[in-house]
Amino acid sequence: MPLSRINSKSIIDLGVAQADIADASVNDAKLTTTGVSTVVGSEWGEGVDSKIFGGGSSSSIVVPVFTVTNKGRLVTSANQSLSLTTFGGITSTAFSTSGVLIGSSITSNSSISGGSISGTSLTVTGTTKLQQAKEKVTLNGTTSAINFDALTSSIVYFQTAGGSNFTVNFRGDGGTSLNTLMSDGEAMTFVILVTNTTATYPTSFTIDGSAPGIVKWVSPGVPSGGNANAIDAYTITIIKRSSASFTLLGSQTKFA
Repeated sequence: MPLSRINSKSIIDLGVAQADIADASVNDAKLTTTGVSTVVGSEWGEGVDSKIFGGGSSSSIVVPVFTVTNKGRLVTSANQSLSLTTFGGITSTAFSTSGVLIGSSITSNSSISGGSISGTSLTVTGTTKLQQAKEKVTLNGTTSAINFDALTSSIVYFQTAGGSNFTVNFRGDGGTSLNTLMSDGEAMTFVILVTNTTATYPTSFTIDGSAPGIVKWVSPGVPSGGNANAIDAYTITIIKRSSASFTLLGSQTKFA
């Protein structure tokens, strides 16, 4: 509506439409507190700076927040960063669509569906129900002294008969001790499978290069030999009592 047509009557009968009045209330001063990137607005032919609202990163999502009066005037404008904690939960049919899930914890979720969750460790509080589980097996040749790396697998399988008696040292890996990997009051279980034609067997066990402390074996006691023409399974459970103090519980089982 031209200004010449604005009069008391047109205002009373609501003849003045919002589109007839150019709202100049949106200016750079209202946007300076947003902390968002400034880009040149030449793509719109304005030749002035403009502001970008919204976006995000791998750790948070930025949501634009505006306050507008009922007359259409923009009062405040800013970006609000929302972390995973702010949302409280994530629902996704496939993690592959978003790539990587980063966060210290996920709580109050009944289930997580997706391809894989990768990391140095996964802590689950409460009872855990598994439909099926697979464990990594390290496949070796004939028996020899080994460093059993807990961060690599939980089972070592000597597939070829022969070799000689050997020693086993349990550790995290080449740069991580088992003492560092475990907390007090935690237990880890490992299995060593030995294929025998002769009576090859492990003669000693150490943890991080030192004697484990308390060592107990299922009857009849400490193995003194292997079983010829069989696969011997040595199941070792290590319990950490305190720093560098462990209890080792072992058993030898013959599979013929």
